[in-house]
Amino acid sequence: MKGIVTKHLNKRIQGASLNAQKLNSYEVGDIVEIVEILNGDDIDGNNVWYRLDDGAYVWSGGIAGSAEMPGKETVIDTRIQKNWTIEKFGIDKIWETTKGKGVKVAILDSGAMLDHPDLAVVPIIATKNFLDNSEDVTDNVGHGTHCAGIIAGQNEIGVAPEVSLLIGKVTDTGKRIEQTALFNGLKWAYESEADIISVSLTLKNFSQELADKVLALDKKHPGILFCSLSNLGDMGRNLDYYPALLDCAISVGSINEQFRMDVLTARSSKIDILGPGRDINSTWNNGGYKVESGCSMATPFVAGVFALEFSRNRNIKKADLKKKVFEKSTSFASFKYDPKGRYPIINP
Repeated sequence: MKGIVTKHLNKRIQGASLNAQKLNSYEVGDIVEIVEILNGDDIDGNNVWYRLDDGAYVWSGGIAGSAEMPGKETVIDTRIQKNWTIEKFGIDKIWETTKGKGVKVAILDSGAMLDHPDLAVVPIIATKNFLDNSEDVTDNVGHGTHCAGIIAGQNEIGVAPEVSLLIGKVTDTGKRIEQTALFNGLKWAYESEADIISVSLTLKNFSQELADKVLALDKKHPGILFCSLSNLGDMGRNLDYYPALLDCAISVGSINEQFRMDVLTARSSKIDILGPGRDINSTWNNGGYKVESGCSMATPFVAGVFALEFSRNRNIKKADLKKKVFEKSTSFASFKYDPKGRYPIINP
């Protein structure tokens, strides 16, 4: 998979194996090997992060795609790479007392590959497709399967491998979703008495009517809603994203393995909590595994941690559980543009 340098790469971060001198050696017209397209709406050089073969993460301001570029469908089986989050966040220690059994988690996304080897043993309470009003939640893009694996995947893939799942399909693209699909999915999840609801998507549009209706649902039901902030945005501007900014939602941003604010986190002062979202290995909709990065990955991790805590105290009230988890957050991260802002990192 190749790309061509169209201008100097003035927006970038360094990979572990790359030094600045080498990165600056790229010239316009150079052809570079691209290992993975990390995210973006298109592959023609707009709004995309790439990972190069020498470890650099490069913003698309300098690279355009080629005719041979297959895009995000390139999937590498990385099953043998256990998630760095499991040990670094002490999840394996928590498993000595609980793995989330008895907790119901609803995932609203692009569906899920329910017969994936690391998801097939997970109890599925219900499925619902809000695009065609069926129970078919076949995942055509992989995003929902990846999120499901982060929460409940077996073999040290997921945070809470003994939870039960409700899978709601609200998109077939993995991109921004319509208000109607989101609300119907949330209504179903709340009324199905889900303890935890995880949404790693953003809305195409927003209305106060939607916000009021979701808030009414949240007040009536005990479930806790987690929503991901958007990735990237305008790189440095204070952006607002929904449904993460709904009053009843816990908005989740991403950090990397060094516990620093990930570049794949919208620069919003409305972040409630941060979780690991960089280089997360999880299940994919072809039966294999894939490493993905973004707030979409951080959100199910944080939701899974809440599920573990809830499983240890089933009688705890929603407000008390939120307070307990936030009080445990002893580490913080900040943006360069907002060094005084301190955003808590989930601390299992």
